[in-house]
Amino acid sequence: MLTKERFQQLQELIGLSSKEELIWINGYLSGLVGNHAATPAIPATTVAATAVGKISLVYGTETGNSKRLATQLAAVAKKAGVHMKLVGLDQYRVSDLSKEEFFFVVISTQ
Repeated sequence: MLTKERFQQLQELIGLSSKEELIWINGYLSGLVGNHAATPAIPATTVAATAVGKISLVYGTETGNSKRLATQLAAVAKKAGVHMKLVGLDQYRVSDLSKEEFFFVVISTQ
């Protein structure tokens, strides 16, 4: 939690900021927290390799956060023996969607 003084400083900054500046500040702080927060490890035993044939994992990213998360998820699946296809949404062909067995999308907003 913030001290009373720091909270007051934050309130002053918020009061002086435009909507666009607040949106930017929000994204900036989220990025700072995301880079410092430890990503919890998902045990490879939680992925049932025998139940899943092939997974396509696509990501849409502007700042790189979604790509980083999708890459971590793909690594966990591969360690568990799951065939994983990782690709950016800008490179994915929509015509391939009907061929997918399992299709996951990771997108974040800013």
